Amino acid sequence: MTRHLCLVLLALCSVPGCGSSSSDSPNGSGGMNTGTCPNLTGTWKVTMHCEASLVGASAAVTQTGCSLAFAAPFDGFTGTVSTAGEVTLSGPQSCTGTVSGSPVSQIPLLCTPGTCNVTLSKN
Repeated sequence: MTRHLCLVLLALCSVPGCGSSSSDSPNGSGGMNTGTCPNLTGTWKVTMHCEASLVGASAAVTQTGCSLAFAAPFDGFTGTVSTAGEVTLSGPQSCTGTVSGSPVSQIPLLCTPGTCNVTLSKN
């Protein structure tokens, strides 16, 4: 039964449109449309962070397709956003979360090592 399910999933993902394609580019509206990743480009404010001195800092995000890059002082981070709005960041810490709002207005993240709840809010 498990093998049959795996074969069905494999067959479904072999159809055009499954996986990465040019349709994985940002939709430009900051919203979420089926088949595209949310546009997170812009300046975000750190509204929650375990390091109090970072609350209020600005985080400038650039996006190419579904790949994310950050400007200083967060330029050590890179990441991705999925079509479902799931954000994965790597750098000095690893962070995961899911965007919220329509259009996207917050990115709540859980970062490790250690446990640090971070929220980025759209300026």
